[in-house]
Amino acid sequence: MTENQIAKCRQRLERFLLDLLEPIGRSERRHWGELYVRGLLQDGERKSIEPLVTKAPEGESRPSLSGVRLVGVVWDPGRRDLIRALVETPDGLGYYVRLNEEKFGGKVVAIERDRVRFSVREQDPGGQTRVRTVELKLN
Repeated sequence: MTENQIAKCRQRLERFLLDLLEPIGRSERRHWGELYVRGLLQDGERKSIEPLVTKAPEGESRPSLSGVRLVGVVWDPGRRDLIRALVETPDGLGYYVRLNEEKFGGKVVAIERDRVRFSVREQDPGGQTRVRTVELKLN
C-alpha cells in the first residue's frame, strides 16, 4: 500500500470507530474499544501478539520493551492462570501478556498487582550474553 492509501484507510477506520464507539459513553471505554478493534485488524490470530514477536521484515522494526507501557493488570490470586497484564505499544495498540510468554524481545517472569517484569537476553559488544530485568509499573 502507498502512504496515501494507508492515510485513507486510517481516516475510514477513525470514522467507523467514531460511529461504533460513540454510544458507549465514557471516554475510557471508547479508548479501550478502539485499541481492541485495532488489535483485531492486525496480522495474526485473534487477540494474538504474534505480529509483534515474529521477526520483522528487513527495514522494519518491532516494538521493544522501551516503547511499551503497562496500563492494567487482571488479578485473581485464586486463579493464577487467569492473571494477565495489559500493555500498550507506542502506536496505541493494547495486548495482554501472561506469565512465561515471550513478548517484545523478553520473557514475562513476574506479574504483580501494579507491575510486570520481563527478563531480556542481550549480547554485549564482546559477544557475551547477559540477562537483565525490565520492570514496567502502573502509573
